[in-house]
Amino acid sequence: MYFKKILFAIVLIGLIIAGYFAYYVYSTMLASNTGFANEEAYIYIPSNASYQDVREDLIPLLKNIKTFDALAKRKRYTTNIKAGKYKIYRPLYITYNPNSPRLADIKKFIKFCHSKAGRTAMKKNGVVPYKEALSLIMKQIEQDDSAFKRGLKFDLETL
Repeated sequence: MYFKKILFAIVLIGLIIAGYFAYYVYSTMLASNTGFANEEAYIYIPSNASYQDVREDLIPLLKNIKTFDALAKRKRYTTNIKAGKYKIYRPLYITYNPNSPRLADIKKFIKFCHSKAGRTAMKKNGVVPYKEALSLIMKQIEQDDSAFKRGLKFDLETL
């Protein structure tokens, strides 16, 4: 009986730690961090810009610069600054109640969002359509894989 209580406590502590870690990963890498009111924003990175220069330009555009810093450090962006003009989009999340009396209308709206006209409307309003966001994620995965094959080693600190 005493063994079961100890095992239960260990499992509970493990679940709490795993939950905190999952929340940290989500809030750092997946949650929206854009804080601008416009449809879109641009950041201009000049040649010879340091990470601190980029960071200063991003502060007014982000809700939480610390989560950006954590992700930039893990992805080694702090030492790989590339000059250029970068467009920043606001994300669009569509959630709904599956028990809503207007479920048919909601599904029509979601279908519209996936249509060519819906994707065009989203782009005009500074939002990356879902299907294009997936291709951006896949491009990032390809780039990470290419870097790994060229000898860049990833560990828990860089993920």
